[in-house]
Amino acid sequence: GAPRNLPSSPPRRSPDRNPGQGYGAADGAPAFALKLDPRSPLAHMQRGMIDLTYRCQRVDADRELSLALRLDPSDMRILDYHSYYLLTVGRTEEAIAEKRKVLEHDPASVVTSGELGLYLLVAGRTDEAIRQLQSALELDPDDAVARSRLGCAYADSGQYGPAVEELRRAASRDRSPAILGRLGEVYARWGKT
Repeated sequence: GAPRNLPSSPPRRSPDRNPGQGYGAADGAPAFALKLDPRSPLAHMQRGMIDLTYRCQRVDADRELSLALRLDPSDMRILDYHSYYLLTVGRTEEAIAEKRKVLEHDPASVVTSGELGLYLLVAGRTDEAIRQLQSALELDPDDAVARSRLGCAYADSGQYGPAVEELRRAASRDRSPAILGRLGEVYARWGKT
């Protein structure tokens, strides 16, 4: 079946926020920066992410993030956020290609490695996702997010025993509702009500 863990938030480098909180301040910072320097790639990146995550304005997000990339094509943060935009709008193969470039820049990043695994899972490339997430866990066996995603990948491939094992290990490190919910969902899909 289709993966059930499409990311609902940008890559983990930014702090988690309630979408309704801090919107005014978040919107004001890049606007002010752009008044000072209309060619600031980071300000355009921030404005693009605000357009995507707060305003749900995909066209504006595309314009801002693409401009940021044109202004500084070597900034991996911009490329990373652009890859998230591409994934969000369903351009998964392009998103995967960009995320791979980000990982090539920092191959020791467990976060980026795990996010690439998620992108592959969203694209329906389950076997590749499993291998990528296993690679992420070689970098940090205690990363609960990567372990949870590996559990989801196993579940999507019908391997419910390993899926439960990975999700239990993830839950032992992070008892967040998201991970516990995924564990419950896998049990249900497995018929273990």
